[in-house]
Amino acid sequence: MQRNRRAAFLPPKEEDLESTTDEDSTTDEDEDDGGGGGGQVGGHARPARHQQRPAKRLKRDDDASTGVADDGSDRSGKCGSTPLRSLEKRVSPPATRETRASVTFGSDVETEDEDEVESEKEKEDGLVQHVAGPRNVRVTPTEGQLEETSSTAITQKGTTFVPSPIQLTRIRDLPPAANIDTVALRDIVGDPLIVEMWQFNYMFDMDFLMSSLDEDVRRSMRVKVIHGSWRREDVQRQMLEEWAKQYPNLEVIQAYMPEAFGTHHSKMMILIRADDSAQVVIHTANMIAKDWTNMTNAVWRSPLLPLLPENTSESTAGNNANESGNIKYPIGTGQRFKVDLLRYLSAYGKRLAALTKQLVRYDFSAIRAALVASVPRRVKLDDRNPDEQTSWGWVGLREVLSQIPLTSTTRPSKGMTVAQVSSIATLDQAGAWLEHFRSILESSKEGPSPTFSSLSTTSSTKPANALSSFQKASNLLRPSSGGKATPPDFRIIFPSVTDVRTALDGYRAGGSIHFKTQSAAQRKQLAYMRPDFCRWNTSKNPMTALRSSAAPHVKTYVRYATTARGDGTEQTTIDWAMLTSANLSTQAWGALPAAVKTGDGEAKKGRKDKQDGENGKEVRICSWEIGVVVWPALLAEGEERKEAVMLPVFGRDMPEVDNLRSDDVGGEKVVVGWRMPYDLPLTPYAENEEPWSATARYDEPDVKGCVWPGF
Repeated sequence: MQRNRRAAFLPPKEEDLESTTDEDSTTDEDEDDGGGGGGQVGGHARPARHQQRPAKRLKRDDDASTGVADDGSDRSGKCGSTPLRSLEKRVSPPATRETRASVTFGSDVETEDEDEVESEKEKEDGLVQHVAGPRNVRVTPTEGQLEETSSTAITQKGTTFVPSPIQLTRIRDLPPAANIDTVALRDIVGDPLIVEMWQFNYMFDMDFLMSSLDEDVRRSMRVKVIHGSWRREDVQRQMLEEWAKQYPNLEVIQAYMPEAFGTHHSKMMILIRADDSAQVVIHTANMIAKDWTNMTNAVWRSPLLPLLPENTSESTAGNNANESGNIKYPIGTGQRFKVDLLRYLSAYGKRLAALTKQLVRYDFSAIRAALVASVPRRVKLDDRNPDEQTSWGWVGLREVLSQIPLTSTTRPSKGMTVAQVSSIATLDQAGAWLEHFRSILESSKEGPSPTFSSLSTTSSTKPANALSSFQKASNLLRPSSGGKATPPDFRIIFPSVTDVRTALDGYRAGGSIHFKTQSAAQRKQLAYMRPDFCRWNTSKNPMTALRSSAAPHVKTYVRYATTARGDGTEQTTIDWAMLTSANLSTQAWGALPAAVKTGDGEAKKGRKDKQDGENGKEVRICSWEIGVVVWPALLAEGEERKEAVMLPVFGRDMPEVDNLRSDDVGGEKVVVGWRMPYDLPLTPYAENEEPWSATARYDEPDVKGCVWPGF
């Protein structure tokens, strides 16, 4: 009997489709977040196309209604039952993690034909106009199954175990056992001590976001939204303007978008708290219910950052460190993170001057991560100053990776770098950009690993000696791969058609995953990338992340090393890992170096003899992106005498003694976990498998009985 089939989404009404200009021919990011768009929000009357955005934020009115119903996530009371119930709650740092009841520790791409690249909004409108409203994504643990635990390091028999610096987001339709140590949006923004929240993202559903705030501060918290929807007819922009009227405490800020083919794709929160602390959150999810429900995403959260002493000078505070040149902080320290973050925020101009001024007052020294970001501009390679500040795009990524020593050089090993993304943009037909980007991922520092004591400096001391164990970043114009070491293999994790069809949300999840394969040029790109492709859904693997059925929107880049154990098995370690908003795209990471052009569009004259290599060249970046890079030595605070190693961990955040090599047990070391969003070992594509393409048509019904007509 023929199965009754229906489309995975209803086609949009003609009047709902947006008019398209040349900037819509954009990229991978368009391709990345295809699942939501302005229509995701639903439930509001569509404003007129020419409606003007308020010139100023509306005056706050604490008595005004927000129009947000209580979502009842984990509260026993009903809406409006007891006023100020949050005052009865225990006040603590960021929400604790859910974990096992007993844990035992042992002794845009710019393409050749830009008109080919579709607008992200066009892709998303067809799906999101009919998506249901916000849902509560919190999973309540069954009694006895889960318990709260500390997220701090634990030392057992000389070995210190450090939890993963990132967490996966909670999946609504998976059981509690698959959601150990995961985080929901309410866990991040639901603290009643948050008084001001800055949200950087591509897509927003403000009703969903507001419903995740504590109800006692929902109407008083100062909420700032930074977006990139600059066209007045953009549905997302119109909806944000309507929400600004609905929520008097909401201010909508449009990012500077100089590139027609760029997007504001960064995903970051900055939270200012009433207890004189602040927190930076970098993640991979759009601020829409879909991304926080059944899509795999991940979150990095800084420690709570205290205020600096009142007598701290501006230069020590990091306000002018990237300009004065008097203070040089090593990559990976909190002070360097602050310099790079303030510089990133300064790229928005006066729009974010108030936030930048606030953050200068906070002490970032507890952060252990390197910031890697992109802003829409041209990076002149001759003007880099990596000893003091990190460049944008792949140039900055190379500067960071070139400071990271490989922890696997002491034993024979085979290396592998893995790019796990939710979107692959149209690059080129020959593979030149991808080969160059692969060489960036192979960059590393030559020589011994620096001890953590050489990294650790306080905000009140000058880090002059902290550079002694670091290779001078300004000398790193070429990527290195650890001397004569064999270059690591390269793999790309990208979901196949089967992976999407069998996901929890079926084809609907594919609206957020993009790789065009229809044109002849795109098929050529697929041909050279296909040998590197690996599946997302590999549920039969022994090391499972329990996320095979939750389609990926997370983006990670990791360098692995696999060495032989004494018992004949293999041990996989991690040399460095990155969580970022950036997919595989020239808009996100930057194009290949090109000659610097003068105002008339001609290449600068008189430099022909200096333009071999990268001299006299620049890198064009179109989009806003942000991410963090971590490596073992960074997270071994106070354990500088111990060997530091980072291990992939599955189903939890804390590594265990069972993760260690048999010949490593009992030694003094620091073992850092990296929460895996995908399974190991990787599963290459079979000969008959194809990568998912949201623009293609799929007639085989998915798990919901739907078909996919294609964008």
